[in-house]
Amino acid sequence: MLYESNGIAGSGKTTLTQKLFSELCKSGIKVTFIGVKTFRGEDQTKFRKLFLKIQRFLLPFNFKNISFFWICLKYFMSKRASASWLSSNYENYISLLYCVYIFDSYRKAQDKVVISDEGYVQAITAFSLTRQGPTEYVSQLLKKIRSLDLPIIYLCCDIDISESMRRIEFRGRHDSAIDEISTDALKKYLTQYCYQLKKYVLHCLQKNVCMLIWTMILTV
Repeated sequence: MLYESNGIAGSGKTTLTQKLFSELCKSGIKVTFIGVKTFRGEDQTKFRKLFLKIQRFLLPFNFKNISFFWICLKYFMSKRASASWLSSNYENYISLLYCVYIFDSYRKAQDKVVISDEGYVQAITAFSLTRQGPTEYVSQLLKKIRSLDLPIIYLCCDIDISESMRRIEFRGRHDSAIDEISTDALKKYLTQYCYQLKKYVLHCLQKNVCMLIWTMILTV
């Protein structure tokens, strides 16, 4: 069983998934938590971070990940869209690797319970915002995930754009490209992100009626 959280910045994805993780652990269920923090190796020693970084760059060369990575790479090599929130192809390639990381984690899930605070729809959405290649690439990536034949519960956190911007400013973090862009660029980014995210979630639900979506509006 996979629980993946999706939503724009500041919508409460991490808060929601951490509470879910805590409750499931209390009930005696063995749960694996994955996401951006585990991808980056946060809270790890310097040596461990270096090891994880090398491991992430080797993910595409795992035979079982190659076909997924190849689609990502073709999309990556397509025409680049104007995106002030990602200033380099290197940053976008890291976004590509995160997509592969999510795929690899889900592929290995089998009978485990996995919680992701930024799921594969989230990852593919972020990656797609900087490319102008054929949308068929995105459909192929979503299809690859569905082919894993795993039950997925979507936890979709909904929030107003203006409230999202307020929360991003309030948290005062500087660990993401979007924390550094101008107000106008941030609004444009969040609006586009929200539109793409909802489109891809709907696409997944239409293709597999067994998937469940839980929409949560955060007001605090």
